[in-house]
Amino acid sequence: MGRKRDTDIVGGLEKRLEGSSTSAKVSAAPEPAPAPQAAPAPSRKAGARDGMKFVGFYTTEEQTEKLRVLAFETRQEKQVLMREALDLLFKRYGQ
Repeated sequence: MGRKRDTDIVGGLEKRLEGSSTSAKVSAAPEPAPAPQAAPAPSRKAGARDGMKFVGFYTTEEQTEKLRVLAFETRQEKQVLMREALDLLFKRYGQ
């Protein structure tokens, strides 16, 4: 059968070091890990989406392409154009 595995990492390391000619010794008790730091906040523009909700919907390829071209020509984000389109839709139906 195979060789028995040594699951004690520190003990196994000490055994290996004892047999070698190096003068370094490994302490039996590892030093405690430093306290974990708080995770940094996600990097995004502060307030860019505050107070907003996501609404997704499907469009035809033609509509998608027209929106892409319009966004490029007007140098505005598609989101801005879609919010403007919603405002016009609400105005049309008296909302």
